Amino acid sequence: MIEHYHSKQSNKDSMWRLAQDLVPIYRTLVSPGFEQSLELINEYLPLTVKKYPSGQKVFDWTIPDSWTVKEAYIEDMKGNRLIDFKDEPLFVGPYSRPVSAIVERKELLEHLYSLPHLPKAIPLCPSYYTKDWKLGVPHSFKEGLQDDYYRVHINSDFKPSSLCIGEVYLPGASQREIIFSTYLCHPFMANDNISGVVVSVELFKILSAMKKRFYSYRLIIIPETIGSVTFLYHHQKEMKNVLGGYAITCCGDRNEITFKKSWAGDSFVDRAGVQALRERRGNPRIIDFRLSGSDERQFNAPGFRIPMPTVMRSLPSEFVEYHSSLDNLHCIAPENLADTLQFILDTLYILDNNKIYVNKYKTEPFLTGYGIFKQVRVGDFGVFNKKSSGLDPGYLNQIIIHETDGKQDLVSIAEKYKCFFDEVKSCSEVFEKAGLIERVDRG
Repeated sequence: MIEHYHSKQSNKDSMWRLAQDLVPIYRTLVSPGFEQSLELINEYLPLTVKKYPSGQKVFDWTIPDSWTVKEAYIEDMKGNRLIDFKDEPLFVGPYSRPVSAIVERKELLEHLYSLPHLPKAIPLCPSYYTKDWKLGVPHSFKEGLQDDYYRVHINSDFKPSSLCIGEVYLPGASQREIIFSTYLCHPFMANDNISGVVVSVELFKILSAMKKRFYSYRLIIIPETIGSVTFLYHHQKEMKNVLGGYAITCCGDRNEITFKKSWAGDSFVDRAGVQALRERRGNPRIIDFRLSGSDERQFNAPGFRIPMPTVMRSLPSEFVEYHSSLDNLHCIAPENLADTLQFILDTLYILDNNKIYVNKYKTEPFLTGYGIFKQVRVGDFGVFNKKSSGLDPGYLNQIIIHETDGKQDLVSIAEKYKCFFDEVKSCSEVFEKAGLIERVDRG
């Protein structure tokens, strides 16, 4: 079983170093930068890299070609270069087609994307499947265009290659599996989603060092959407062993943890996350499943219905730097990455240690005879009243006596009585050692 693990300074330092290493690499869905990023991650955590060829049909989707940019710029008619890809690499929207033409200002504006609320930022404006060209520019630049004509040049290259998925599989005592999904296709974006990648990598470094795991665990590092579709297409048989999973994204910003439930909403992986969140200090949030989101959509979708909640801090709509050049290392902090990591570890501790017990007694057992009696000290009056906070040990005994029926797992009991999972777990183990209850199943 997974033991309690408290994240250390070394975990924090490792995540921050990896984030710093990944930020400068330009990558998109299928690109040399994506492969380079997986090679870098492999130095921190050994990966198996699986490759799937461009042009392959995966359900209704087609794996795209690799895309790179050699040169791109806008010039005025005097030859003055106004903006250049080599200075502003977010300038060209990923998967923009080549173009070299003189265009009217009206036509140019139809291809320019900017953020009025962030006038100096450059937006990420992909054109993955539309065979269009898009250019991201500061809003102040866009507003300043007054000439009638401009020269636009994009020297981009499409060629067959392979979509790459980085994978780690950690076997446990059971073949039942918990899967983690995180994406790495947004160029330079720190919170969305280098943060999710570095937290996931550090999590699996910790899990791989644990000698006793009941469940098996799998991590996939993918390009968003097309990566999860491709993975599911090629792993349909393996998905029958998956109990559930977690999508990991936007893990480093200043907000507190947000836990977005799966489509099912009440699955085992949902309940473990909700219990771990309820045991935290501060004001973490639990929200219901929403149709917008990341790769959790594919796992939760018809045909699979794998319960996959999302672990994040901010929703994408909540942090102002989202999909812009301002989503840099200033958007994330090592302590926030470590806090997200700790929440996931706490959730997995509950998952891996949850059990169902059944009682072996009728009426209340004579606990004194087993040496485990504790006086119930509740109420405002009487010799046994207790003013201090915390769950009364005698009352916890009563909970285990009355709720251990072979139907409720430990999480259910903790939920019902609003107590910590470890309190219920520890008391149940005392009863089990005394021979009063016996385990019948994992949760």
